[in-house]
Amino acid sequence: MKCIRVFKENGQVIELFDNDNAPLEEFSAKLSEVFNSPNIVRMETTDGTLIVRPHKIDAILVNDVLDKMIESDNTEEDSIIEDAEEVVKQETDEDMITDDGE
Repeated sequence: MKCIRVFKENGQVIELFDNDNAPLEEFSAKLSEVFNSPNIVRMETTDGTLIVRPHKIDAILVNDVLDKMIESDNTEEDSIIEDAEEVVKQETDEDMITDDGE
């Protein structure tokens, strides 16, 4: 899934999503054709249709949302695992201290 952020010249940001499976480079190249038109352009996505004037757009940012979500989930899982391992280690150390002291 692609996240498309359109940055307008007035500072406003419009965010759209599209389920296109094309590689990010190919998708971005196709989308950059918006800037070639001197007239109003219609951008159709899975999320909806945006009608814009290309000369009113400063930039378009395209991200592959699914990849970022997977990376984020993996990082979060790694953090949870590290935290759990630390708790187990602390409990084991405390048990060892208690066993030696009795």
